[in-house]
Amino acid sequence: FTLDPAAATIALDNLMTGNSVIRGIKPEAELVINGDTVFVGGLQGQPNFAYLNPEWLTDLKPIPNSFRFDGYQTGPIEARMQWKKVRHSAPDAVWPPKGIHLVMHYSYPERFDGLKVMVHYNLYDGIPVYSKWLEIKNEGPAPYLLNVFVSEILAAVEPESWVETRGAEMPKPNIQVATDYQ
Repeated sequence: FTLDPAAATIALDNLMTGNSVIRGIKPEAELVINGDTVFVGGLQGQPNFAYLNPEWLTDLKPIPNSFRFDGYQTGPIEARMQWKKVRHSAPDAVWPPKGIHLVMHYSYPERFDGLKVMVHYNLYDGIPVYSKWLEIKNEGPAPYLLNVFVSEILAAVEPESWVETRGAEMPKPNIQVATDYQ
């Protein structure tokens, strides 16, 4: 992550292969509130989305008319549900899992007075997995209607692209997504 000039995910790397999973910087989330689309964090101005050159980061700017970063908190991962180990095949299973919980706070007082957006990440130790979710609180006087939300926007490298691997075996996917949203 970077926090300057705005909060944004600037890398998501597979530490087993050394490959980058993302090739571009996008907002942390997209919301449609009262029918208007607004982004949460992120940077703009990347000249080419085919790849991400770290040297470009100094020229990127905050996305105008978006929720702005107010700060963050970190702590241990907390249990989000009760869980009791019932299988003997996982004798070392720890609950909640070890790792770090990151909460990034955003607001946009000029347009959505009192509306707070929190982007939560659980980054797990020893496994190439993270979870992400949004929390939205209205602490202001006006009601707001959340029409639509997108909690993850990734400009990902497509492993099935054969540009670099003509004649070779098709590469395996570099990312899998699971959701509990119903």
